[in-house]
This record gives sequence, structure tokens and C-alpha cells, in this order.
Amino acid sequence: MITVGTLSVNFALFSLLKDNQINIDAAKLDRAEVSLSKIAEDDTSRNLNINVFIKKINEKFTSGG
Repeated sequence: MITVGTLSVNFALFSLLKDNQINIDAAKLDRAEVSLSKIAEDDTSRNLNINVFIKKINEKFTSGG
């Protein structure tokens, strides 16, 4: 679904070890490619791979507020 030639992430390693939190200061993608499929407008499917992927990320990394 998503491929990346190079991914560079800048974050503070010690904050990860100290309080188990990941705060990304910067991210750089090089040669990124996203593969999506076009679906008919009347298709009622909500379980497209990109939708499920985004939902899982939101569930894992968003707080209750």
C-alpha cells in the first residue's frame, strides 16, 4: 500500500526511554509511493485498506481528548 525508499525520523531517544512517549520532531520521506484503488461512487465499502490503516493509526496514537 505504501512504499518508501528512505525514511528519516528525528526524535529524542531519551524521552522514549524515560516516559515511553514518541514525539517526532521531523520526518523526511524519499521516493514514497502510495498505491490506491479507485472504487465506484455507489460502493458502500468502508473497509478499504487505506481507511483501515488510518483508523488503526488513529486508535493507537490519539488520546481520548
